[in-house]
Amino acid sequence: MLSLIRARSVLSRRTLSRAHSHRLYSETPVAAPAEPDALRSADDLLKELTDKLGATSSTNFWKELEKIEIKPFVQIEREIQERVAARYHAPSQEWLAQIPAKPLKSEASAVLTATYGPTQSFIRPNDLSSPVDIGDVVELRGDFHKPFLHVVAAVPSGPLDSRYTLISHTGQVHYLGRQSFRFRIPGFFPKPWLANAIVKERRMDGYAAVGVTKETSNFQGNEFLVDNAASQSSLETYLVPETVRAVLSQPLIACMDSAWSSLSRISQKLEMIHRVVQNLSGPTSISLFTLVKAVQAMDLDYLKQRFVAAGSDPRKVESVYAEICTVLSVQTHEKWTVGNTVLGKNYGQLDPGEKFDAAEMFAVILALRKQNRLWGDLNVVTGFSGPISVVALPLSMGVRLEEIVNDLKLSPETFTLYLENITTRVDFQAYDNVVYLLKKYVAGGITDAPTETMIVKLLRSMPQFRETDISRTSAFTLLQALGEVRSEENPVTWSAELALPHSETSPKSDSEQEYHQLFEVNGDSDPLEGIREDFGELPVYCIDSATAHEIDDGVSIQRTSNDEWEVMIHIADPASHIRPDSPLARIAFDRASTVYLPEKVLPMLPKQISDVVGLGKDGVSTRCVTYSFKVNPKETGSKFVDRSSLRVRAGTVRNFPKATYSDVDDILAGKMNVSASMTQDLQDMLEVGRALRKMRIKSGAIVFGTSPDDVEMTLTQDITLQREDLADSPIQLSFSPKQETSSQVLVSELMIMANHISGSFFRDNQIPGVFRQFRMPKVDDSIAQVFQNLSRRCAQGDYPPLTDIAKVSAFMSASTYTTQNASPHEMLGVVSYNPSTSPLRRFGDMVSHWQVHAHLLGQHMGQAPIYPFSMAQMNYIAFHIQTRDQIIKRSVKRSVAYWVHAHLARLLERVPKTTFDALVMSSPVNGTVRASLVNYGIHCRISIDPETRPPVIGDMLIGCSIGALDVVEGELVLQCKKACED
Repeated sequence: MLSLIRARSVLSRRTLSRAHSHRLYSETPVAAPAEPDALRSADDLLKELTDKLGATSSTNFWKELEKIEIKPFVQIEREIQERVAARYHAPSQEWLAQIPAKPLKSEASAVLTATYGPTQSFIRPNDLSSPVDIGDVVELRGDFHKPFLHVVAAVPSGPLDSRYTLISHTGQVHYLGRQSFRFRIPGFFPKPWLANAIVKERRMDGYAAVGVTKETSNFQGNEFLVDNAASQSSLETYLVPETVRAVLSQPLIACMDSAWSSLSRISQKLEMIHRVVQNLSGPTSISLFTLVKAVQAMDLDYLKQRFVAAGSDPRKVESVYAEICTVLSVQTHEKWTVGNTVLGKNYGQLDPGEKFDAAEMFAVILALRKQNRLWGDLNVVTGFSGPISVVALPLSMGVRLEEIVNDLKLSPETFTLYLENITTRVDFQAYDNVVYLLKKYVAGGITDAPTETMIVKLLRSMPQFRETDISRTSAFTLLQALGEVRSEENPVTWSAELALPHSETSPKSDSEQEYHQLFEVNGDSDPLEGIREDFGELPVYCIDSATAHEIDDGVSIQRTSNDEWEVMIHIADPASHIRPDSPLARIAFDRASTVYLPEKVLPMLPKQISDVVGLGKDGVSTRCVTYSFKVNPKETGSKFVDRSSLRVRAGTVRNFPKATYSDVDDILAGKMNVSASMTQDLQDMLEVGRALRKMRIKSGAIVFGTSPDDVEMTLTQDITLQREDLADSPIQLSFSPKQETSSQVLVSELMIMANHISGSFFRDNQIPGVFRQFRMPKVDDSIAQVFQNLSRRCAQGDYPPLTDIAKVSAFMSASTYTTQNASPHEMLGVVSYNPSTSPLRRFGDMVSHWQVHAHLLGQHMGQAPIYPFSMAQMNYIAFHIQTRDQIIKRSVKRSVAYWVHAHLARLLERVPKTTFDALVMSSPVNGTVRASLVNYGIHCRISIDPETRPPVIGDMLIGCSIGALDVVEGELVLQCKKACED
């Protein structure tokens, strides 16, 4: 776009712009005449215009100039006013006219508040699980210098575009996917406030558009592409009327100003709080709600006076921190001690309906990001589109990093000493410091600029890195060269937030693992001994993989008549061996679940517990919690299950016929000979499973036959992560697509039914519990129709193909934990879902068993149950489980990506021209799309050629080559020249 050149009116030949349109262009009134010393010389103007018009000589220039229409100033001013009126004033008047009270511009905010309600400047914990919707306010990833808030003005509007429409506090329009959100205030604006907040710009012949075109927002940062596209009359552009901009900006700016103005005081409070909540022995996860409560409870001025009075006396300083502990313990309902050295994690309380000031929470989040030597990364939960917790790093970790950086800054001699000891190791302290620094950097534990700068300087000083880009991969390469790690050791295992035992990240985790190893299972009495039902010789089939670490569940069937079968799901009962207030329970709470990495498994409970309480030991009477229901095999639909027969009871089982997934598939296929009764049992339970699936689909469930990520990766070498075992033998990987088999249908459907029975039991008896919920995203009617079509196809037994799965997945979020017993799991098609079938692997399931125990005992004794956990405690537990669930899933995903990327790097060394296929999973953003790498089960990005048609969700791109691959950073970018496959 040619610049508008302003000069004195007498220089009419120089008052030029938009030469190709032969019109003058300006969006603002013409400025007052410039002073003589501000005028540009005729030579300067001639050179600029000659360059822009492409003229090769001044003669050509003047010929072109003669074609330009020179307008009188009055006409120019009138046309500007007409354009401003058409583009801004008219849309504002139309927007005001849609409000029932027909307010004036100055009355808009007050009338909207009176008509539709005020803005909601607070956050309730349970609101976070709601789907992203119109009126929500979000912060975007990438706004690092001074983060700004945006309001969601529209949800995704087409089956091939998963982006939300956002309006900034300045009225700018953006189109971005949910992955771009890193903080959210649900329901900040009432939805009617946003009705028609964005309008289509009225095009005016000969003038470029000023609005945003949705199509070109994919190429943000390329001003030429955006400007060129916006000038094309065929493209629709959109803008925000000025009145809407004024109405929305005031609350947004007020919230941001409140957060920014309180940032200094909150930062000071968080430094004091960290001294209390950090664990001297390792990283520990802290709820954001706990931190906000702690910030609110602290009187900063009073504490400053107390610290001044304490001076340098350690005992007096410690007494001030002890006083802070007392205040925090009362306000947050958690037990705090200075340094917090307890094993596991204490139970706290969180009211699910409590209101937290949104600006204050935003300020706490901003402050935590700045104090990155005290706090780890904020844990952003996908299903919430925002963070719910942060890792408090041990004070010792921050102190050591600061000492190392200060040493390196101290003098050139000290820096040289560190550098020399990388190879000579004369000073082992200096060498160990470098290794410690590099490992923290590789694991992503260093994000502050001074430390990163020092690491880059250190690496850049070494000959092998002088000509390369410095990244975490550079540091990892150096650690490999030093023999500190194997050539393919997984750096994700060094993560402070994952805090694996014996990973040099958490002495606390090491101590907890030692506690596990020393734990002895004794003959504790059974709290439910008097009410357990003995299932005797009833066959219980524990169908699992041959290499399963914990056997949680078994299934059985009893035929009471030709018209009635009773199906039972028996679940191991470790809760009857473990007290909720024991160290073992607190460690399990801290871990939240078993961690399954490709090369390592960290059980939630000691192996000794699993060996004793797990099912599958034939002939050994084993405690269980049994979920059962009766069916009429001659009925279909809603009459198939007798809803009045749903039961939860305590029991014992002991007859366990051997049955792996593979065995059951062979039996059902007639490939393995077993007893006729066993064959009949399995066939009947498969029939029940298939009928249950049909019922779920009829209730709206969507069943994916095979997803693009359903790939099983196998490491062909058994490895350990001990430092003394640094064998440099490469790990070989094999990949195979996962296919759902009959045995998996049988087991998965019965487990879903058991968790649904548990959810109904908790809901009907008003038992505080942790539920799993999934809510369909807020989308427009065209996308909702896609979901309905998929559900209809599932009902007909036609499961969605990969391309349809990709289209649906782009709009979906993850399921989340909640204590709201009325929250359905819409993806599974059940009205209530309380996970209870894996208590050896998931803490929430074990909590459910403790609550069931209390209810059954109270029922048996004819008394009101005394539950071990209140609703406020359950809500606290749910948020911690959600935190750990996200951390573990993210770590597993990064681990799988690391091993696959390492495999691809070796593959490219052998076959440089290897190509790959990828399934597009997102709309284009910033010149790339997110995709699934077919046959490898990982995600990647594909760079878009701006000269070709952008791919859409569900496209299969064939023959892509690798454009960028970074094994440690987890970056894989493909390039694709071939056309999209339909």
